Amino acid sequence: MAEQALLSGLLHRGNDAAALVGFRQGEPCCFGELDARARCWRSAFEAAPGRRHVLHSTDALEFAAMLFGAWHAGKCALVPSDMQAGAVAQLGVTVDGHAGLEGGLVAAEPSSREWQQLDPDLPLLEMFTSGSSGHPLAIPKVLRQLDQELAGLSATLDLGPPAARVLGTVSHQHMYGIVFRLLLPLVTGRSFEARRLTQVHDLARLPAPEGCVLVSSPAQLARLPDTGVGSRIHALLSAGGPLGEEAARACNQTLGVVPTEIYGSSETGAVAWRRRAPQGAGPWQPLPGVEFRAEAGLLQIRAPQLPTMDWFRSADRVVMTAGSFELAGRSDRIVKLEEKRVSLDAVERVLLAGGLLRQVRALLLDGPRPSLAVIAMPGEAGWQLESAGKPQLVAALTEQLRDSAEAEVLPRSWRFVDPWPATADGKSPESLLRARFDRRVPEYRVLEQRTDGCVVQLWVSPTSPYFTGHFPGQPVLPGVAQIDWLVWLARELLGMDGGFAGLEAAKFKRIIRPGSRLQVTLTNDAARTLTSYQINLDGGLCASGRIRWMAP
Repeated sequence: MAEQALLSGLLHRGNDAAALVGFRQGEPCCFGELDARARCWRSAFEAAPGRRHVLHSTDALEFAAMLFGAWHAGKCALVPSDMQAGAVAQLGVTVDGHAGLEGGLVAAEPSSREWQQLDPDLPLLEMFTSGSSGHPLAIPKVLRQLDQELAGLSATLDLGPPAARVLGTVSHQHMYGIVFRLLLPLVTGRSFEARRLTQVHDLARLPAPEGCVLVSSPAQLARLPDTGVGSRIHALLSAGGPLGEEAARACNQTLGVVPTEIYGSSETGAVAWRRRAPQGAGPWQPLPGVEFRAEAGLLQIRAPQLPTMDWFRSADRVVMTAGSFELAGRSDRIVKLEEKRVSLDAVERVLLAGGLLRQVRALLLDGPRPSLAVIAMPGEAGWQLESAGKPQLVAALTEQLRDSAEAEVLPRSWRFVDPWPATADGKSPESLLRARFDRRVPEYRVLEQRTDGCVVQLWVSPTSPYFTGHFPGQPVLPGVAQIDWLVWLARELLGMDGGFAGLEAAKFKRIIRPGSRLQVTLTNDAARTLTSYQINLDGGLCASGRIRWMAP
């Protein structure tokens, strides 16, 4: 392990100006460049009124400079996980300014004044997490908490040779991403990539001959490239939820590396870890200084990176095993339906035991008459059954539940997906899963994922609201709905984050009716400014053209 340099003194102690810090589009960035850029941001923040400033940049190196510039100007950096329009206004906290957003604060002329040691107990960071509800929750942190967490991680994790570059498919605008993709490399002297990988497949395109440490999540590791990247990965980190057995085996077989899983939350930081050996998963082991106990079956945590040394109560049910633990589900997943108590965990266990599904979540959908809904990723046997029609798979899964659930509480809505829905940090909050039950959102399955595009099977639901009034007695999917779905899929599957700028060579050749199974092919150009598309039905072309994107 490299000697740790705590955040509170990272710039104060300094470093060799030529020391490698990171890479941006293949070009190296040295400590001197990061130091100079942080000075520019310090000047800007010192001249800005107020103390609480929102930070945003998709470039991790620029974000690091902004972060240290804000800290050394005595500002508290607010880091929302979602920077979409209106998201900052929904945080419910006082904001004095914005950096990195249009019309906000910009870097200024640098000051040559020496860096000072930061007070480790000042509140200098506030992260926001959507949790399971989707409502932003503020998580304040002081540098002491981050230093304690980083000390435990750097003393425990084997990240391979010091020259290995840290890459990630998770965003640094989330707690897991900011710690593992940005802060951990900085305090252990490792280089990191400025740009987030939109998917594991992108790793094959990056020139990293020295190898890499890949920071990812279970949802993003569920679909791995067949070849081309395994020999370059020295360490693979996964967080955001337990890694499924099938995904863990695929990591070992396809990437040639045993994953290291991280357990924690935005509130606690990383507190436990385990290595997923081919023979199975062992219990979760505490990081240095972390203690566990169970009370009423629920995990309680005491750790130096928490605000106090009081016990923190989680909502995870656990089985304790000599200082470590095994997860046994969540305590907050009992719902009342038709005056009956239903365990969502129990519904999921029954469905998984049937052998047709790889991953599943049961949800309670609100409405005049609340109902149970299931979103699931079928396995090979499940997709084979679904190929004869969605009702076939629904009927088989419903039958599995009949012995354990009364007819009134059986699921009424089903969505089958592949890959599993996930945010930029690899989490699957309930709000994201609920969004898939919006009848305007297409139901699809990825058949082929490439570095430059994908092939998708898309089912056109007869209940789609896009058929309403178009046309009575002869429903047809409008062209504008087709384009809306294509733009949505390009953002969801290819990581296209620029604004929609128009269409080129758009052609509509065949009408699409309710219940159709379409094959959609999306392909990006090398500059990622155009996405070519084709929509086919039974081998015949329905539509084709190109989507033009604004610069992100």
